[in-house]
Amino acid sequence: MKDKKYDFTSFNYFLNNIAFPNEVCDNLIDLAFSHTDALDDSRTEEFKDGMNTIKMLYGEFKKLAAQQESA
Repeated sequence: MKDKKYDFTSFNYFLNNIAFPNEVCDNLIDLAFSHTDALDDSRTEEFKDGMNTIKMLYGEFKKLAAQQESA
């Protein structure tokens, strides 16, 4: 696997100055509920894909929030 190099400067700024990880977690939960309300039976796979994305982001931001709380 090839190592990837990313510049996280703007992301770090975002997390430290604009939206803290716990706020992003709250927003992701709100988004999940809104997404659920908008579920259309004919778009089930799209719904599942969106929820998986929300779940993945939520898990990562919870880890960041835990780091912030323990700091």
